[in-house]
Amino acid sequence: MKEAIRNIVMPVFIGILLFWIEVLIAFKGRPFKIVLVYPAIYIIAAYCIVKVYRRYDACGWFEIGICGGNILTTAFMLLFLPKTPLNYIAIYVLLINWLAITGACVMLKFFVRDDKYSDFKRFFRLSSIIFGILYIAILLYALFFKSIGATGVNLVPFSTIMSYMTEMANNNSGAAIKNILANIFLFIPLGFYAGILLRKRRMIITIMVIILIPIIVELIQYIWSLGICDVDDVILNVFGGLIGILVLKAVEKLYSMVKKDDTARLFLM
Repeated sequence: MKEAIRNIVMPVFIGILLFWIEVLIAFKGRPFKIVLVYPAIYIIAAYCIVKVYRRYDACGWFEIGICGGNILTTAFMLLFLPKTPLNYIAIYVLLINWLAITGACVMLKFFVRDDKYSDFKRFFRLSSIIFGILYIAILLYALFFKSIGATGVNLVPFSTIMSYMTEMANNNSGAAIKNILANIFLFIPLGFYAGILLRKRRMIITIMVIILIPIIVELIQYIWSLGICDVDDVILNVFGGLIGILVLKAVEKLYSMVKKDDTARLFLM
């Protein structure tokens, strides 16, 4: 019983508690706090949990707790705040949670002996499954269910992006900034995981996957009137996917340098 409480119940409880603290900061805090403070809270909390338990899977349960908080808060928003821009809030919160917890475990993996803590690979697989399920759900909502009935075509590259830039310059438009960043950040995880799952393939195959998926998405949006088919969305999505690949390559290169082993790989599924 004590083992179950220590390894499952407490991380879940702490995860849900921290998520609600995060929600309060998001509603009452300034952008500085939202962007910097609660990612730091999560990194510190996850780092302390894995240091105390000496088990990466404790952080896996901690992440399950946060996902439980995500689900409860999302349900709360749908019931009581139906006009909330749920897709942007949900994907932002999910990314912060995943980055903070995985980041804490990566920091430990960089600087401790491999035999000092239990299996990082098992944690990363669990973390990726949890993150992947929620990420796909949010991605489907953001891409296909947010703008049902809207239709149109733009085949002129950079025209929409330039209109956003003009809005930002003239009106300091938050909506324009949000649209650009959302189209980029939504696809960073796709590039990151494509780089992992297609590691044994040639890089050109990974890049082609990153290009084809946004094109297919835009075609589906147009054919079924689920959004506007815009070549600029493809450009921004592909840019986000490429950032994800670059992040993966940079972290693993740094890891191999720290471990002084060119064959060392940090992220294995």
